[in-house]
Amino acid sequence: MISVVLDGGQIPTREAAYDQLEVQLGLQAWGRNLDALYDVLTGGLSAPVCLTVRRRAALEAALGTYGAALLQTLAEAAAENPALRLVYEEG
Repeated sequence: MISVVLDGGQIPTREAAYDQLEVQLGLQAWGRNLDALYDVLTGGLSAPVCLTVRRRAALEAALGTYGAALLQTLAEAAAENPALRLVYEEG
């Protein structure tokens, strides 16, 4: 299982969020938008993934409505793909 951590305290921009996901998931040549992220998470994973979102409130504060949309996309992808586990950690 691949372990991925998206730390809201270290994500000041949407590009930073995509950078973290790209590196940790080993993504190449993808669209870097919410639709492309959903597609990758529901059909393009090479192995099961546990995606931990830390400091969710900080992510939403930094990215505003885009942060909320990003979190919604992650939740929808996890609901669709049984190989994707989404975990939230505060603190």
